Amino acid sequence: RPVIEDHMFLFEPGMTVEREFFVENEGTCDVYYRLYFDKVEGRLADVLDVTVKDGQTVLFSGKASELTKNEAAADTDPLRTGERRDLTMVFHYPEAAGNSTQGEWLSFELIADATQTRNNPDMIFE
Repeated sequence: RPVIEDHMFLFEPGMTVEREFFVENEGTCDVYYRLYFDKVEGRLADVLDVTVKDGQTVLFSGKASELTKNEAAADTDPLRTGERRDLTMVFHYPEAAGNSTQGEWLSFELIADATQTRNNPDMIFE
């Protein structure tokens, strides 16, 4: 399911939207996971602040354009086989951005990668 869908919100300065989603390990091994945006398009990518949280733990905080494969939201706490982790993604349109980017848009694909924990103490994603 999408975390946020086209035309779901019309963002304006000062607006904050929180969306809950989850990752689940349906595999046979414990894994480390990371989340990032791919195919990011639109002027709001450099305007909207995005925070990804696991409960009170912040996995990522920055501009939407910065949540990349190289700067992914990653949890050092392994996701065990059969475990589901409930997460929150917060989108914030800063007041300071003003009205100059109102009416602009953002499009992205949210990617979840996983890699085995076994024999991988450095959390290497290949």
